[in-house]
Amino acid sequence: MDDTARRFVIPAAIALLGLFAGLSIWEMAGDSVTSDERIHLPAGYAYWKAREFRLNPEHPPLVKLLCSIPLLAMDLKMPSVNPADHEKMEYPRHPQFSEEYQLYNAFQQLFGSKFLFTQDADRILFWGRLPALGLGLLLAFLVFLWSWKLHRNAGAGLLSLFVLALEPTTLAHSHYVTTDVALGCFSVMAMFFLWRFSEGGRSMHLVAASVGLALALASKFSALFLAPLFFLLLFTTWPEDRLKTIRPGLKGNSLRTRVLAGAGAALGIAFIVQAFYFFSPDLTLYFRGMQSVNLNHVKDYPIYLAGKFFPGGVWWYSLYAFLVKTPIPTLLIFGIAAVDFFRNRKERNRGILFPLLSAMVYTVAVCAFADNLGVRYMIPVTAFLVVLAGRSFFLLACSRGGRVLGAALAIWLMGSVLRTAPYHIAYFSELVGGSDEGPRYLNDSNVDWGQDLRRLAQYMQKQGVREPILSYWGPAPPEYYADRYGITFHPWTRAMAASANPPGGVYAISVNNLVALEQPGQNDPRLDWLRRFRPADRVGNSIYIYRFP
Repeated sequence: MDDTARRFVIPAAIALLGLFAGLSIWEMAGDSVTSDERIHLPAGYAYWKAREFRLNPEHPPLVKLLCSIPLLAMDLKMPSVNPADHEKMEYPRHPQFSEEYQLYNAFQQLFGSKFLFTQDADRILFWGRLPALGLGLLLAFLVFLWSWKLHRNAGAGLLSLFVLALEPTTLAHSHYVTTDVALGCFSVMAMFFLWRFSEGGRSMHLVAASVGLALALASKFSALFLAPLFFLLLFTTWPEDRLKTIRPGLKGNSLRTRVLAGAGAALGIAFIVQAFYFFSPDLTLYFRGMQSVNLNHVKDYPIYLAGKFFPGGVWWYSLYAFLVKTPIPTLLIFGIAAVDFFRNRKERNRGILFPLLSAMVYTVAVCAFADNLGVRYMIPVTAFLVVLAGRSFFLLACSRGGRVLGAALAIWLMGSVLRTAPYHIAYFSELVGGSDEGPRYLNDSNVDWGQDLRRLAQYMQKQGVREPILSYWGPAPPEYYADRYGITFHPWTRAMAASANPPGGVYAISVNNLVALEQPGQNDPRLDWLRRFRPADRVGNSIYIYRFP
């Protein structure tokens, strides 16, 4: 690295990583527990303390184990992991599910609530989320490094890092104890080092690539879709005559060498995945977990999309969510990179296949198999596209007009994202009118994941409202924060919702509950509060405040 790189590139990269971390921590500092975190973090603690993998089997253990490590140094009380030691639970029985799975599927929510809300939940969440933020930073660094190496220019790497540092969905989920950012991080790691191996033939790069795929598989079952592409590219982009082997009689590019390398990688991956189950004698844990992924799927559940409901959902849900929740300048940068790829055919190299095919594989997998629950499933796709977007640097930097356009896009991107900060989870682009209009188009984890309950209690205390009317969607018990801030929440009833003139008072209504009032079969226009009333205020863009005299 020359002196120019040392003086500018490294400080610029550190500054952008700091921007990413700062924006993420800003949001994290005010967020209450989200729906998946209520299960994931306590389950990880139970894995360490009780080796109990029947809790939350539909996600592999890595993220849960990693994020619960800081909790091991805290003096925490863990509820019994035996459902029989708790109050009897009623849950619907389905003949196609095992009784054990159904029992623990219902119990994991009770366990998570008792673990968090009988102690200092905010302190537990803060420390549990820090490792998740570390994964987000690792993802950002790998994207920067890959873009730099792939496009052979540090400016391209910095452009990719700038785009990712201001990517709202990645920012929002980079501090949650969930699996989507981890999947993106380790998928990028796997394909980046696999590409490096194909270019130089260094065995250490193949080892790093295999470790990356193993960590991705141990983070989320969706990584199984990447595995065939990984081994296909390993065989078809094998470094010609550049691989040095230790054993005599093996040629660097022979079929036998490739098969042995692939088999060794597969065995190493299996070993690492099994290690995160603490080498349990039950070797079926991973496969039984994989089978449980869609057991909670509700057939014909009405999915809210573009202001309408679709029973069972639609295949293009994630594409639509990606379009309206990705900043317009970022989409334009993707387009500029594509134009430059097509214009400069002589400068193309097979390296672009690694991020491009990976993005395509995950896009198809999400559209074909994922439930319509949020754009967060597209985080790995975004990461690979941002690597490719580094190519736009050459078109933007080659002329004065390009530099002016680049500066304009950078200012637009910063303004669009920072205007919504720190509520990145509820970000919507100007295509649909911004975050204020988002709930007219999408719900669930695109807007409201229960993250703003603590902010609501603080808001009510600051406003001097002691007895608001509440309809909260989320995992945290409202009284947990109400007691701390001297608030008494009163329930929002259907009679209030359907009243021609709602009773006087201050109402706090979660966006998901407002959307639920519009589900097919309601047939009462008075329930359409999203269009009937304009909120007096918003708390984190996921809880609407209404004031009636």
